[in-house]
Amino acid sequence: MASYNKTPNLGLNNWAGSDRPQRADFNSDNSIIDTRLGGHIKDASIHVTAAEKEKWNSPTEFSMYFGTNADSREIKLGYQPTAVFVYPQDMPMIRVDFTTRQTECYFGSAGRDFNSRGIAITSDGFTVRNNYRYQSGESDLVMLNRANTNYIFLVWK
Repeated sequence: MASYNKTPNLGLNNWAGSDRPQRADFNSDNSIIDTRLGGHIKDASIHVTAAEKEKWNSPTEFSMYFGTNADSREIKLGYQPTAVFVYPQDMPMIRVDFTTRQTECYFGSAGRDFNSRGIAITSDGFTVRNNYRYQSGESDLVMLNRANTNYIFLVWK
């Protein structure tokens, strides 16, 4: 016979010493457990995905690329980053020629809702620009893909 006492959360049989459990009672309890627990396990909206775990375990990526001198270049990461910061290796981030009044900028940053000149986030990485002037006639150049220059980038996933 089923017990008069039930567990508080799932309503499973909680037999007293005088109760006489039947196979049907165990089968009923197993069915309740399988339905409730199985439904919980299969509900993807309440569980962390493998991609989310990866993002939590290694939230940043630190790498580099070698400048090709192309006017525009996409760096593919295989995911859309939250933010990225690019800077040159072994050289200043900004060069100023005071005689020509030209500034060359070798670093940039971007997020999903913002970016500095010459860099932008894409759906699977980011793009950089080279020899880029924000406005025609401007003396400031963005140089994020200069030939023979190593660029280091830090990405937040």
